[in-house]
Amino acid sequence: MNRLAIIVLNWNGADDALNCVESLQQQTLRPEIIIVDNNSSDDSVERFEDHVKSQKKDAPILIKNSQNLGFAGGINTGLV
Repeated sequence: MNRLAIIVLNWNGADDALNCVESLQQQTLRPEIIIVDNNSSDDSVERFEDHVKSQKKDAPILIKNSQNLGFAGGINTGLV
């Protein structure tokens, strides 16, 4: 069976990122979801942690960068 992983990159945009994640979780083909937070200065990380903890199965993976690596760096972090 083919597998699909989707990286959701975030910097201070938890509302949009969580909307994206929730939409992905409603799809018939449930992808592996990797959320990469690019060192947000708002409450994004806490909100993502709450979302991950609330999932009974197929919870997203949360990666928290200690610095903002930019778009390419953030995406590359999710690929590793």
